Amino acid sequence: MNSVNFNSSISFEGIKPTIRVGEEVVRSIRKDLPGLKSCTMIVTKMEQHEDNIKYDEVRNKLYNLIKKKLPGISYFRKCGYILNDKLKERVIRLGNADCEVHSDIVKLELTKRGENANLVEFNIIDTESGKRPYNRRSCNDHSFVVLGMKKDASFKDPKTWGTKAVIVDSWAGIVENAFDAIERYKLMIKFDPEIEELVFKKVIN
Repeated sequence: MNSVNFNSSISFEGIKPTIRVGEEVVRSIRKDLPGLKSCTMIVTKMEQHEDNIKYDEVRNKLYNLIKKKLPGISYFRKCGYILNDKLKERVIRLGNADCEVHSDIVKLELTKRGENANLVEFNIIDTESGKRPYNRRSCNDHSFVVLGMKKDASFKDPKTWGTKAVIVDSWAGIVENAFDAIERYKLMIKFDPEIEELVFKKVIN
């Protein structure tokens, strides 16, 4: 069993050591699992440029890629798979991994290093209906890992996570303090605060 170092992110250097650890893990994952495809990432990229005619040709190529029905294993978490190195073998075999699988692998690698890695997910909710919006083609939710959270933090409220909380996300290529990372996510998914809200929760795995 891997030991957990609850003080691993505490340093006179502040948040920098935690960011370094996250960057090392993301680099390692991208080296070990090169060329992974993700349907949700493809659609997210398309939506970022859907109003720009200069990207029509690129969008058509991406749509054709999706039509090939890229195999996915994001449903493995729902099936209760065991989080171990065999997951990486499955990812390599399929060549595809959405954010759920990426975050599970990040947690696996960070736990090996003795880090207290927390799996977190947000859902996009329509503020009027209280349900997921139906007009979104890409992200209705997203999974990632948080390091350096305060012991008394509420997973539902990122404001309580503390100034040393770092989001580590190999799917999006993000390793930075939680506040800035969440703002980056909002830009990626074209989050509209007028009609939407982000609801956060801890993922049990």
